Amino acid sequence: MAVTKSKKTASKAAAKAGKPAAAAGAKSYGKKSRKVLVIAILVVIVLAIPLVYGGVKLINKSRDNVLKRDGIAAAHAGDHDRAAELLGRFVKRHPTEVEALRAYIVSREQAEMPNGQHLVETGPKGIAG
Repeated sequence: MAVTKSKKTASKAAAKAGKPAAAAGAKSYGKKSRKVLVIAILVVIVLAIPLVYGGVKLINKSRDNVLKRDGIAAAHAGDHDRAAELLGRFVKRHPTEVEALRAYIVSREQAEMPNGQHLVETGPKGIAG
């Protein structure tokens, strides 16, 4: 490993000044640059939190739209088991969405479950809670 001339010169100058050779080329970071670093990290965190929150909201909204669209399409196609599953998940998150609620009730009644459970789930207490 070859030592460059500037490092040799820095080592000699440090030796004459009574400082260790390793300290001659080392950078020192003061309190001001640490403060700037901490502020930069805080700014990144403060900006990242709303971005992540917005991203999660966007993903959830997109997923809900897919559940509604696919559930209603399955109900119109006569696949009531799949429609009841998809729309059931959608209706739990959006109980006031009338179009999805109507399609869910029709599909839930058509997709039979043991012991008449499909009829219980479409009653007033089954949908709300």
